[in-house]
Order: sequence, then structure tokens, then C-alpha cells
Amino acid sequence: MKKLINYINENSTKTYVNVIVEFNKQILVLQRAYYMKRFKGEWGIPGGSVEVSDKSINDAAVRELIEETGIHISPDTLKYFRKIEHENGNISHILVCNLKTEPEIYISREHIKYSWVSYVDDRKWMKDFIDPLTEFFENNITENFNFRISRDTAQKRKKITSIKDFKALIDDRAKLCVKTNNNLLDVSDINLIDLEQNENFYMLFVNANQIFKNANMFYEINVSNLDITAVKEINCTFYNCNNATKIIGLDTWNFSGKDNLDGLFSTCINLEDIGDVSNWNIKDVTSLFAMFFECQSLTEIKGIEKWQFDDLRTTKNMFYNCKSLEKIDISNWGIQPYTEIISMFLCCAKLKDAGDLNSLPEPNNAILRADVFTGCKSLKNIPSWYSKSLI
Repeated sequence: MKKLINYINENSTKTYVNVIVEFNKQILVLQRAYYMKRFKGEWGIPGGSVEVSDKSINDAAVRELIEETGIHISPDTLKYFRKIEHENGNISHILVCNLKTEPEIYISREHIKYSWVSYVDDRKWMKDFIDPLTEFFENNITENFNFRISRDTAQKRKKITSIKDFKALIDDRAKLCVKTNNNLLDVSDINLIDLEQNENFYMLFVNANQIFKNANMFYEINVSNLDITAVKEINCTFYNCNNATKIIGLDTWNFSGKDNLDGLFSTCINLEDIGDVSNWNIKDVTSLFAMFFECQSLTEIKGIEKWQFDDLRTTKNMFYNCKSLEKIDISNWGIQPYTEIISMFLCCAKLKDAGDLNSLPEPNNAILRADVFTGCKSLKNIPSWYSKSLI
């Protein structure tokens, strides 16, 4: 008999529960996410460990079904199917849930796909579940079904129609990350196609960060493939995510039509990496106010020298107190004499090179350039038009 995967520490002696969800002579299977620490990409049936708070095996099964599939059932509707005793002393109980109507499946962040199979044979994609599932099919389904699985089944999740719904989902995932000691907050699978128009990402992750902060955890955020077309404003999206160290997938974001990136990463004091931003389509942006304000751990921003703007109005406080920043090139941005650059590099003590600053046009008046290089102790190529009296 093959060992059943339970997504837990194999060296501990515990009790687990797995559920065979059956509808219309098909079985529900889930594919484990590749970013999880264990059993990456493997297929299996819903299940997990029995917790102290669970009153019974059935209660544990109900909880796991809700967490991993969004299916709500009554404990007394479950039928006991099989007990598996593992070599390390762990015990797995397999129960069966027969559904009369097809459920809406809302998979958890631990999984990336689900599918319904009508027969299970000796295939590598689910080798550890062949014995119990084959037995189930043989005992419960008499018709001769052929093996079928749709590997590209679209993930079916709760529709996100408002930023309120999105924030709630993010917060739930943050809580799960803390609970499972996982430092990756992943929202790359979320489909925002149903999002109401003209929504605002303002302080989108601030509550999630507080959850990590309370748990004294540093974490990373994955926003790959997140479609922000329907989002009108993205200012302060990552504001005060001061426990985040890395943001993954920003290279896929389309900033077309967005007019400001104000405070986008403001006070992300531990942020070290936002990836390559060279392909950002930001020519329409007019304001970069406090975009990297107090990003004290950033040493570089890859690709930022490729940025070009049609009508950049302000970069005020953009890199304020980015005290670890050493090199950045803004010489080709299209900064104009009317562009407000007040305190743009204020207190960037380690900044050595900001590009060909002498190629930048002289601001129209002294106010527009006030304190732009104040505290830049290491910067050597300060432009000739910068007045020392302003320092």
C-alpha cells in the first residue's frame, strides 16, 4: 500500500484526515502550490492534521474542506472509508463526502489548481493516492470510466468585485501565512476582472503587514499577473509595509493611464528588492511624490534608469532618507524646468551616483529645488545650478 501524503512533518506522530469528495461519479483533486515548502506541485485530495480544537475526525474533515475547497457540509454527512497506519506511527483517516449538487470550489493559497477525475490509474501525477482512490472507484462506481483530468482547469474562486473584498482576502491569507509560518504572501492567482471600475489600491496591504508585524515575521509579497487595469489609483498600495523585504511580480504591472505613484512604497523600511522596473509603462505618470519615502534598506532599483515621462510634475521627497541607496540614474527621465524636485534625495547619505545631473535643466526657481541634495554626503557630481545656500 502506498503512503498517503498529508502535507505535514513526517517525523512526528500525529493523526490526519483526508476527504474523498465525490460528485457525479467524479473525485475532487487539488494540486499543491509550487511555492509551498513541502510536496510542491503534487496532486492529492483535501486533508490535513487533526487539531486539538477538533471535537472529532468528522469535525476535522469539515474544517479542512472549508479551508482548502470552500465546501461547507455537515459532519454527520461524512462516511468513514479507510484507516491508514504509516510506518512512522502516523494515522490517516479517509472519509467520503457524496455531494448531490456541484459545489463552487474556492481553493486555498496552498493550492494552484483543482480538477474532477473520473478514474485513477497508476500515473505519477497522483501516485500516493492511487490505492485508496482506486479502491473507492472499484467499490462505488461500477461503470467503466476512462481516466480524465483537465490540467489547465481554470481556478474557480470567489469573485473579487471590490477593493474591500480584495483586502479581506489578503488579510485572510496573511493570517494563514502566520499560522503556517510561511513568509510568502501570494496574491498572484487572484483574478480582478470583475473588479468595479475606478477602484483605489490605497493602503491595500497595510492590515496584512500588521498581521505579520504582530507575529514578528518578515515576509515577501507576490503580485505577479495581478491585472490592475480596472484600478484607477495605485498610490500608497504598499504604504507602511515595514515588515516586507521583497515584492515579486511588479514587472507584470501595467501603469498605463495611471497619473501618480505617490507613496507607492512609502515607509517600507525593510524593503530590499522590487525586481526589475525597466519595462514599466509610466509615461503618463505626472507625480512621484514620496514614492520611496523612508525605504531605508533599498540599495538599488533595477531598471529605473529606463523610465521616461511625458509631463513629470513632481518628485518631491521621492527618495527621502533612502539611506542605503548608492546608485540611481535619473538623467533620461525627462525632468523639466517646472518639475518640482524638492527634497528628492534628502538624507541619501550613501548615494554616490545619480547619473548625469548636469544634463538636467535648471529648475525655474529656487523653491522647486529646495533641499534636493541635502545630506547627500557621498554624492560628487552635484549639478552646477544647485545652490549651496539651500543646503
